[in-house]
Amino acid sequence: AVLERALQAVVEEAETLRVRIAEDGDAFWQVLDPDPVLTLPVLDLSARADAEDAALAAMRADLALPVDPRQGPLFHFVLFRVDGHRSLLYYRYHHIVVDGFTVALLARRIAETYTALLTGGPGPARPWGPLSALVAADQDYRGSDAFAADRAYWAYRLSDRPPPASLTDRTAPMAGLVAAFVFAT
Repeated sequence: AVLERALQAVVEEAETLRVRIAEDGDAFWQVLDPDPVLTLPVLDLSARADAEDAALAAMRADLALPVDPRQGPLFHFVLFRVDGHRSLLYYRYHHIVVDGFTVALLARRIAETYTALLTGGPGPARPWGPLSALVAADQDYRGSDAFAADRAYWAYRLSDRPPPASLTDRTAPMAGLVAAFVFAT
């Protein structure tokens, strides 16, 4: 229950996790879910001799499923109990809302929030501002002389390059990497 509350708190404060993509014809834009509801399924595999392998297989199977960015949420959590003392927290984020650095920040934030809730200590300061501030900064940059200069520079530097190569016209599968927190009880 404490872990679920920590995850809910992080989802509420990290607007990037509440994004879904809306479309109208050929136009796409981000929409924030104002009231994200998070559930943390708990799968108890501790009776199985291969509990950790089974948990990892379930994680890989989930990663193999396509996720439509027009539907929310673009995150998913599951807690796998693998024995009487350890659980694995599986988290999946759609690549359209996070990058590798953000995943590390979120993992740290979940751990900080969980620890604060568990110990009754003060909650950690919120590290993220609203996405609207990031969008405004991007719009300001795109309208600036610096953007025009940067664009001209890179257009010149890349003018003699061939078009990007593609090895296939198919969509790439999800990465095979599975990351999980290990919680000792």
